[in-house]
Amino acid sequence: MPVGRSAEVPAGRFPGWVDRFRAGHGGRVRLSIEDDPTLRAVDGATAALDVAFDPGTGWADLTSLLTHVARVAASHPFALLLVRRGGWAVARCEGERVVASKVGTRYVQGRTKKGGSSQQRYARRRGNQADSVVSAAVEAAPDVWGVGMHRGPLTVITGGDRLLLADAVGQLTKRAPLAVSARRLEVPDPLRAVLHRAAEAACAVRVHILDPAAGA
Repeated sequence: MPVGRSAEVPAGRFPGWVDRFRAGHGGRVRLSIEDDPTLRAVDGATAALDVAFDPGTGWADLTSLLTHVARVAASHPFALLLVRRGGWAVARCEGERVVASKVGTRYVQGRTKKGGSSQQRYARRRGNQADSVVSAAVEAAPDVWGVGMHRGPLTVITGGDRLLLADAVGQLTKRAPLAVSARRLEVPDPLRAVLHRAAEAACAVRVHILDPAAGA
């Protein structure tokens, strides 16, 4: 199987990326929407696109796709839920801009090499500490997201520890309908600076490029 290369392009830089892709592959591209949206260059290169908040209805042409990406970056509403063992963050975003947020840290005991009852005590303590991270995020999220103000499910993009996120999402969906995006972010412990980078990553276009030689 041919192996390509992948990149994550911030939404605001995507038009420039398209121009460079076009210039580097024969000067002309077309948008194919038969499956995932894909740019196809005249020299045979392709760029499969994972577009944030894809409505699933396709686009008439490349211009309409670029318009969608620009609108996402500027104003698309969504929520962030970031949970790791070292902390949590929740945010309400309008495009790449964080408009409301809460961030918290929790210490979670590392693994111990001791055996027997000591190991069991550490495991219980670790479990309780992880539960406290999830509980703190779940308690903060409704106020930050303004869930009661939304009509229909709120789109949530998650990041961090898969098991902790599953626990948090399960608890939150009992309180209000949520539409959890398939797009999950890889994040370090979610301090406030991480939160702002996560908002940009949530809106970014993910691309996977196959050059002509690779696809031959």
